[in-house]
Amino acid sequence: MEISVLKGSEKEGPPRVLF
Repeated sequence: MEISVLKGSEKEGPPRVLF
C-alpha cells in the first residue's frame, strides 16, 4: 500500500492511494 502511495506522489503530486 505504501509503495503505491509513493508512486502516485511521483506521478502527480498529492499522495494517491492506489490499491
